[in-house]
Amino acid sequence: MKNVRKIGLISIFSIIVFSSLLLPMAQGQEWVYDGANTPRIKHYSVYPSEWYGLNTSGWGTPLDELRIMHITHGNTSTIGDTTRVEVWGRNLYKNITTGAIRVQSSSFGWGSWNEEVGTTSFGFMLPFIDGAVPEMALYNVSDHMEEYLSSAHEVEYEHKGVYPSIQSIAYWNHSNGAYLNMNWTAGVLYKWTCSGNPWGNVTLYSRPAQLPPEFSFTAETGLLDLVSTNVKFNITILDADNNNDGETDTDYLYRIGNGIDWTDWAVPSIQVDYDLSGLAEGSLNITIEVKNMYGAAQESLIFTYTPPEDDVIPSYSTLLILVALIFSVSIITHKSIKKLRKILSQNYVCFFHFHAYN
Repeated sequence: MKNVRKIGLISIFSIIVFSSLLLPMAQGQEWVYDGANTPRIKHYSVYPSEWYGLNTSGWGTPLDELRIMHITHGNTSTIGDTTRVEVWGRNLYKNITTGAIRVQSSSFGWGSWNEEVGTTSFGFMLPFIDGAVPEMALYNVSDHMEEYLSSAHEVEYEHKGVYPSIQSIAYWNHSNGAYLNMNWTAGVLYKWTCSGNPWGNVTLYSRPAQLPPEFSFTAETGLLDLVSTNVKFNITILDADNNNDGETDTDYLYRIGNGIDWTDWAVPSIQVDYDLSGLAEGSLNITIEVKNMYGAAQESLIFTYTPPEDDVIPSYSTLLILVALIFSVSIITHKSIKKLRKILSQNYVCFFHFHAYN
């Protein structure tokens, strides 16, 4: 029985690994980790850097270890005229007691998908498009597994069912009660339960939260009155591990809006500076937006803004200042011309009397 179990395990893992090795070396587009700007891998529900934990009892995993799918990147690659989107990562094992991590494989193919061909082998990751696993993917895996099960001659199932609405596949026998059920929740292998075959069960015990950040902010003074053009805001981001890698998230970007424009995205610190120069006195709605790779969250506060006295003159309308300036120049010019005319008139009279005398 132990030998049968080992053969079964080696066979199914060989299929998975062999399918990965058949992937071409020529690669096109890539999806890699890029902090808060990290993209989701096309066609899949997963992001680079994420960790998915599996309890794979009976799959050759030691009893004191859990299996981890670490997603490192995705890419497109081509075989002939067929372009596939591949999901790659590391195959890790975590000790339940000590938390120590060991690497079983540093480059493992977790999934492969082409919209026309589908997926040609069992995959821990299936595509998740428009909120569902495509029917083609489930039928592909079903046919593939049925062929494997019949060739292995370990368990022959009388019936097969594909259930796209619940992202599942099932095989069963009425005669002896043997069954094999597989489910991919959001395109990630969630459960593999069986009876009457040597593989054991699989359960997804942890997955990334995939949530945008939670945060709050206040003015440095803690008040809602702003009396300086240069203000400071304190940003408090709630500690989280949204990608499930066992570490607190640190990669965020932020920007500040005033109802008119936004600052550029920047890396936040506990306290950030903001310039209110040019903004009108009165009620001021300040919005801060913080994002991670899963999305952005906004918080807004309404402040009362009173510019300092040095800013009173700049706060007047430029048009009024321009009109006053033109009016002043006009008066000065008018007086200067009038005075010049008087001087020229006097000189003319003197000149006339001088010539008349001579």
